[in-house]
Amino acid sequence: QQASGNIASVVFTSCGATAATYDLSYSLGFASPSPVAQADPNIRFAFDFPGVDSCAKIAAAIAHLPSTGGTVDARGLEGAQTCGSTVTLNKKVIVLLGAATFTGAADPMFALNTAGAEIICSGTGTILTPGAAATTIQVSSAADVRVDNCSFSGGETALNVNGAGGAMFSRLTIAGTSSDSIIVNGDSTTEQHWTDVRITNPGAIGFKYTRTTTTDTGGMY
Repeated sequence: QQASGNIASVVFTSCGATAATYDLSYSLGFASPSPVAQADPNIRFAFDFPGVDSCAKIAAAIAHLPSTGGTVDARGLEGAQTCGSTVTLNKKVIVLLGAATFTGAADPMFALNTAGAEIICSGTGTILTPGAAATTIQVSSAADVRVDNCSFSGGETALNVNGAGGAMFSRLTIAGTSSDSIIVNGDSTTEQHWTDVRITNPGAIGFKYTRTTTTDTGGMY
């Protein structure tokens, strides 16, 4: 293969045909990068984006995706990471988290409020540790969301779920919340799927399902 172009845009060619164009602006620190062109135009790598901390980078990557959504790969953010502001999944976006401990006072740390939004962690390698009075993940009025393979440590509540029909929560490890570890508002939430969830040392109730009226929960259990 041959490479040609300036420092901010490299074109790779093979057998005389253009294979792909890669915008290097974010990696090289340019102030106003152009949209990232890559093999899949709906993937963004969070470490390439500006931000005061990891959550700001993830939020910037989400904002850069088209309105139809896509994937934000944040697995390049490793080790100790801070979250000073909430990351809102306001598109049908999949956020991939890697081997990192995310710590911060943002309340919630992640907010899922769009159908189809997902947070996929890397098991015990991904540790979400919010402030003592904070919720880690808040789900609001969003169908078919997914939270998978995450570890929660501390905070007030790991998951607070409202209006999330068809949601899937799996392979979750939750330890040491100061209050209820999981809160599900049954007035607005049905048809959820909870599998392989481990809760230890909750400050109050481990799994709290609440309702103010009597209804068929639609096979939630």
